[in-house]
Amino acid sequence: MAKRIVIALGVVLLTGSAAFAQTPAWTEGRIFLGVNGGAQVGSTRDEATSFSFSLYGEPATVGVTRSVKGGPLFDIMAGGRVIGNLGVAGTLFMRKASSDGAVTASLPHPIFYDQPRSITSTVPNMTHEELWSAVQAVYLVRIDDRLDMLLLAGPTVVSVKHQVATAATVTEGASAPTVTMTTQDLTKMVWGYSLGADLRYMLTKNFGLGAFARYTGATANMNSVVSIKLGGFQVGGGIRVQIK
Repeated sequence: MAKRIVIALGVVLLTGSAAFAQTPAWTEGRIFLGVNGGAQVGSTRDEATSFSFSLYGEPATVGVTRSVKGGPLFDIMAGGRVIGNLGVAGTLFMRKASSDGAVTASLPHPIFYDQPRSITSTVPNMTHEELWSAVQAVYLVRIDDRLDMLLLAGPTVVSVKHQVATAATVTEGASAPTVTMTTQDLTKMVWGYSLGADLRYMLTKNFGLGAFARYTGATANMNSVVSIKLGGFQVGGGIRVQIK
């Protein structure tokens, strides 16, 4: 599905200038701003971390699984015309996708040999945050006096904060052991890409409404074990301002 979206958006961006070669010139609204609310849709990335260690002279294993899901995002874009119907824009958007981690452990018995115990628990609200900064080439397609579309594509820099499990501590209780996870917030900055379209309808000369659709992608190797696929298909809408 993701590949199809990328191909579809790529075709729009690559053929847009040819298809609209006779579009009216970009003479108004040469400086523009957009503020949006939106969401990343249809994206859930599962992640697993496991540990093996010795307990009571036998091997113990603990695993943590979690999902990084789609969800709401906030987006702001600003840019301007450079020459003809070509321009440049900077886009900043951020999102959070914190989720619980599911812990599954196989622990040796403190008295009986080869009698492992299965334990489950949860690491609540494990952090995941993304801040994307994009510099994009822009092509404006003027549809009529009020309606136009910006085609955008360019590289991004993604700052990621992601909480991972790093160790496990076992405490014996009266009826069952308790597994306590030690976690760490890892940060990483990586390169990615963004391509999409922004449709704008101007209610007045300077103020209007708009909607966008885009696909973003990046990969963050947080450490030697955890690698996260970032981005996905995103949609949203909000206000549009243009001057000059």
